[in-house]
Amino acid sequence: MGAMHGRETSPRRPPIPLDEVDLDMLGMLLHGSDFGAGYVDPDTGEVIQSFDGEVLGGDGEPVDLDETDWISVDGLGARHSYQDMADFAEAVADPVAGERLTRALEGRGAFRRFRDAIHDVPEDLRGAWFRFRDARQQACAVVWLADAGLVDEAAAQAAADERAEAAGQVLRELAGTVGPQCEADGLVGRWSDLQQVIDEGSPVLLTRGGQPWAVINPLR
Repeated sequence: MGAMHGRETSPRRPPIPLDEVDLDMLGMLLHGSDFGAGYVDPDTGEVIQSFDGEVLGGDGEPVDLDETDWISVDGLGARHSYQDMADFAEAVADPVAGERLTRALEGRGAFRRFRDAIHDVPEDLRGAWFRFRDARQQACAVVWLADAGLVDEAAAQAAADERAEAAGQVLRELAGTVGPQCEADGLVGRWSDLQQVIDEGSPVLLTRGGQPWAVINPLR
């Protein structure tokens, strides 16, 4: 991730500590496709979600946005969320799960199909997706706050780099999750050795003609 260049708000306010901002909520709003998905209070860092363009106050009545100095949060569009899904699917070493996730992204309805597919993969892989997605969205939120001039730029750069590294670590772990390989036709002859590997918690990749075919995962 390159260096971020913040733009000052007017008037200049003291930087908001990053730990006072709901980065998960802000990241979710930014990864949505709706225009005017929410707002950030530049004084407190509170993230405020809007519904159908309105924000309801504590009395249940719509807030007059003209009387606030909240900063509008506009969704970045579907392409960011799609790229996150594509990057994750590409990194999955399990050929069965990887192919399922990749196919889910083809054509219209990709987001719904991917959500369905991610709930059908092994639990550890599903957990990896949520860690990856959250890290990517949080990094996006930090960059947005810095660009809005709401947080200390050096602290934001460090926080964004930390989350980008966390997302990258998930992808590196995914690429290395498959252990020994075995041709499917030779499985019977090697089963005693492979069973020990599986019992120790490592998956085994089955191949056909040298190409990934299936994965034997340890029982959880």
